[in-house]
Amino acid sequence: MWISINKDIFENIDFEGLSYIFHILSWSPKNSISRYNILIDLEGIKQLDNYTRLKEVVKNIDSLLEKEFDDFINTKPKNSKADFDITNKKDVFNFNIEESIRFFSQPVSIVLENNKNDAYFIKSIIEYLDTSNVLKEHIKNGWIKFENAGGCGNVKNFLEGELNSFEDLAYRNNRNKFDYYRGIVILDSDKDYPTQSIQTKYVILLKFLESIGLKDNIHILEKRMMDNYMPDEVFDEIILELTNSKDDAILKRWINVYKKLDSIQKDFLKYYDGFSLDFNNLTPEVKLLFNNQMGANFDILKSGFKYRGKGFKNEFPLKFFTSSRVNRHTLESRSGSDELNVILSKISKLL
Repeated sequence: MWISINKDIFENIDFEGLSYIFHILSWSPKNSISRYNILIDLEGIKQLDNYTRLKEVVKNIDSLLEKEFDDFINTKPKNSKADFDITNKKDVFNFNIEESIRFFSQPVSIVLENNKNDAYFIKSIIEYLDTSNVLKEHIKNGWIKFENAGGCGNVKNFLEGELNSFEDLAYRNNRNKFDYYRGIVILDSDKDYPTQSIQTKYVILLKFLESIGLKDNIHILEKRMMDNYMPDEVFDEIILELTNSKDDAILKRWINVYKKLDSIQKDFLKYYDGFSLDFNNLTPEVKLLFNNQMGANFDILKSGFKYRGKGFKNEFPLKFFTSSRVNRHTLESRSGSDELNVILSKISKLL
């Protein structure tokens, strides 16, 4: 992300604020990347007192800004502008020093229904699809954080609480609270079959996000839930880990039936819960989807994936990050679309 610090900020009397925001933007951990790129018209500010004072604090500032300017010219299309301007002039992508300190110092939030378990899925996408390594470094440096909304039904309350933390800042600067929020919501679709309409709870949430200017800051999964993106190869690995116990024998039968499902059936199967109804009592759409799994196979799927040890919700999502069978190829194969790259792109745009 390119940040421009305009001349009027150097002409301002607030040197401490200028120095603080410059360090936020330019600092990077040892052996890591800088979070931001800085664009400053060096010739326009060289003679200003605040720049002279800043040079006393940042000894290499001339060479730093010259390199940043060269990088901007060489990597950005002609006539490009910075992503944000730090200036006292009001505009959508402009922030003054006070606003900039709050906005650029905060991590980017990835809001999930359950950050403890769901985060492994997102981390695996970043680990294996982020060829630039930028998102990996952001996670390592704490510039991305995973938030627990406490379930889909609580996302609205969670976001309202986050936005309220900007209430005083927004009031002082005559802006909307959402102007300062940096985050994306990623949720399960909870669909039972591909053509099922989006659920009412999501329609309400989307309308809310649109009303607060964050309609692009959400991704509802194409498949039923994050579990349904687990590569098939991981199930082969799980079978190798099983013992001869009765519980493991039941789990092995479930996996063997699962492996024979087609990709669409795997996309909308309830892994853990299974089916709460007998086949004949399912909705017509679900019956059609699983009509080749009647009888013994359906009874096995109905019981669900019963993991041993700490249980499914703790152990299964962890496989996204610990299994040797998870990689770019297996993730994309199970996804069956470009969705994982879409998620990656949505997160990257916030950095």
